[in-house]
Amino acid sequence: IKTRYGLPDIFIYYPAALWPHKNHLKLLDVLCLLSDKFGLKLSLVLSGMSVGRKLDFQNEISKRELQNSVHLLGYIPYKDIPGIYNLATLMIYPSLFEGFGIPLVEAMACGCPIVCSNSTSIPEVVGDAALFFDPLSLEEMSSKIYKALSDEELRSKMIKLGLEQAKL
Repeated sequence: IKTRYGLPDIFIYYPAALWPHKNHLKLLDVLCLLSDKFGLKLSLVLSGMSVGRKLDFQNEISKRELQNSVHLLGYIPYKDIPGIYNLATLMIYPSLFEGFGIPLVEAMACGCPIVCSNSTSIPEVVGDAALFFDPLSLEEMSSKIYKALSDEELRSKMIKLGLEQAKL
């Protein structure tokens, strides 16, 4: 999977179509903030349908000079998705609203720690297994990502809680 998709050694993963409510642009801004504030040069791997927005999104990536940091995979066959969760350092889920959020359950079942939005159904789906942020706050989102990446004990706890929550 790593070779097939050209995945970096360390990356955060967001599986979501490029719909506006999925909050991809805010996530790009967070990558810039993490670099400026904490000196983190993170790789972000995105999968999901482009829904006619790929060119516009690539322009936004270029505006922020993130061409080397953001990997757009597009649609991924379902059989490959668990491998990506298993390789990811964490899954980020900045969505503004969700009816349920299947990727959250998939990530937990694969032992991938989650840093996610505190909006709509998302907290109910992940329970205590994730770190939450306001999806409109760049500062909050960046600090929670940094915390999850820098605290190995916390990440281990999130993985354990996520595996249990996924069973529900």
